[in-house]
Amino acid sequence: MDRRYRWLPVVAFAVVVFVGSVVPLPGGETTLGPFGLVGADKYTHAFAYFCLGGALAFALAPDRRWVAVAALAVVVTSLYGGGIEVVQGFVGRDPSLLDWGADILGAVVGVALATGFDHVLRRRPWTER
Repeated sequence: MDRRYRWLPVVAFAVVVFVGSVVPLPGGETTLGPFGLVGADKYTHAFAYFCLGGALAFALAPDRRWVAVAALAVVVTSLYGGGIEVVQGFVGRDPSLLDWGADILGAVVGVALATGFDHVLRRRPWTER
């Protein structure tokens, strides 16, 4: 795949996540997610950053070793999520450390799967990555 096209999903996910995170929502009751452990919004956060982190790791993969790709993708995605939480405080949304935690968890899982998937596609030993 042409390297430029690897960045299209990253930009698309980043825009969707940003817009979805800063547009004020109507007030309402928070519903619990599966198993009743946390709010359903935490699953949404984790899924969004799973996609963003995975796309970023996939975009970075051709240029770097897998450890560098994974570390960079998790850090960048996590900082993006933290930055959005700060911005939410200025646009009528409630910033939350729990939301940011869900963002980071989603990013870690997405990056791990994308890095592993890229490795399998290339069928190279981990030591060559």
